[in-house]
Amino acid sequence: RALAGNGSLLLLDEPTNHLDIDSTLWLEDYLNKATRSYIVVSHDRAFLGNTVDKIWEIARGKLDVYHGKFEKYLLERSERIRIHEHHYKHQQEEIKRIEDFVRRHMAGQKTKQAQSKLKYLARIKRLPPPPTEGASVAINMTSSGRSYAHVLAVEDVAVGYGMREVASDLEFSIYRGDRVGLIGANGSGKSTILKTLIGELAPIEGEIKLGNNVDVAYFDQELSNLDPERTVLENLWEVDPMAESGTIRSFLGRFGFSGDDSFKRVSSLSGGEKTKLSLARLLYHPANFLIFDEPTNHLDLDSREALEQALKAYDGSYLVVSHDRYFLDRVVDKIIHIHNGHLKTYLGNYSYFREKTEAAVPTQPKYKDGKSKQSWMDFKEKSRRRSKHKKEIQATRERIERFENEVETLTVQLNGNIPETDWEKLHETIDRKNELEKELLTLYERLEELKGTDLD
Repeated sequence: RALAGNGSLLLLDEPTNHLDIDSTLWLEDYLNKATRSYIVVSHDRAFLGNTVDKIWEIARGKLDVYHGKFEKYLLERSERIRIHEHHYKHQQEEIKRIEDFVRRHMAGQKTKQAQSKLKYLARIKRLPPPPTEGASVAINMTSSGRSYAHVLAVEDVAVGYGMREVASDLEFSIYRGDRVGLIGANGSGKSTILKTLIGELAPIEGEIKLGNNVDVAYFDQELSNLDPERTVLENLWEVDPMAESGTIRSFLGRFGFSGDDSFKRVSSLSGGEKTKLSLARLLYHPANFLIFDEPTNHLDLDSREALEQALKAYDGSYLVVSHDRYFLDRVVDKIIHIHNGHLKTYLGNYSYFREKTEAAVPTQPKYKDGKSKQSWMDFKEKSRRRSKHKKEIQATRERIERFENEVETLTVQLNGNIPETDWEKLHETIDRKNELEKELLTLYERLEELKGTDLD
């Protein structure tokens, strides 16, 4: 309705919230071709990077103007903050020096000078503290411990409501340390898949297997775990009723809820504040497998960056549904794409997925010069290396799973299934277990090495 209007100025307030990626790309293309001016409020960094050439940032009660693309704004903003920090620090040192002079000489021989400096202090225009000194979000994610290599197995699963099937023939695995993004159009079944994984919905058919020592925590984009009539403090206290008030308030402070913010009713919070409170509830108790459904909805830029940093430092596994391309590029190393009710996996971030799906690879390449031919040969070689790399990762994971299962079986045998008098059998079993554990350490290192290899 907004785009179909005849006005000469478009005002768009968070237009990409809840849009899937294809719809966001369509909107970007529309705005780039539009002859009308537009002002857009957005925290979607990829969208801003593709649609605007001027940034107005509201900060510390002021409107700061930046000319140029979003990438230039990020660099200039960082430089402005650095300069502001320098001037603020210099002014604070000067104020402290003058106050010290006034304190020492107000009642002495330099009383007039002290009085003059006191008047100067009263007139000085004080700079506000740098943004980094105010309340900020410092998200910390703690793993509940090391899980077995195979975290999750989805085998020939169909999901839906009752007998109404939404997606079928779903098959994928998540291994320890995997950082997976699940993407697809609105209505394709992403949230249904997540609710099936956590047991909220039963699969119509197929089997979902959760690995040993796996602790799951789930973020719901509907924020249904929040009680709107209770305060921020009460909503978090609910997850640990025996904790002291100071512990709960300190934890809330990491998510930007300081001072009296803890006593606000949830119904009065902004969308971003509700999202941060729901994240606080999710992360209060450690877990080693996190499942997120649109965690960046309503979050501002600083909060998104804090969430990204926390995910990068997290040593567990996670599966995240998101339409935020910038976010996906920074936090996932595997994309699962759902299309027409079926899944396909890509071993890379969102940009890699886009490259693979957009690339039109001709069966008989046409090139006019040696340079083009060389580009084609380089592309083929890179594809070959990636395919080989993917197969080696899969083979390593399968060996780890096989060896871990055997170690578990041997441990059970050593804990009572072998008679204490059968020294030969005990000795043989212990040797085999030690051999497998040594081999597993080598395989773990190799898997980390493979996952950290940049093939670009």
